[in-house]
Amino acid sequence: MNMIGRRSTLKCVTQIKRARYPGLVSSSFGNWGGRDGGDHVERQDDQNHRFIRLEFDGDVLVGPTRSG
Repeated sequence: MNMIGRRSTLKCVTQIKRARYPGLVSSSFGNWGGRDGGDHVERQDDQNHRFIRLEFDGDVLVGPTRSG
């Protein structure tokens, strides 16, 4: 909401993880393991060492994971 000019406050975020390795930063938050019956989509770019996975519960994003 803040990105589109509407004031908003984040009330609760659980399971935020961020790690830094030589040449690689990894982060995830929310339910990055997915939900039973949920869907996911992922994209991997081996040449550039990048990866993203988005976990959904219906049409709600419940847990993204990113590295690169």
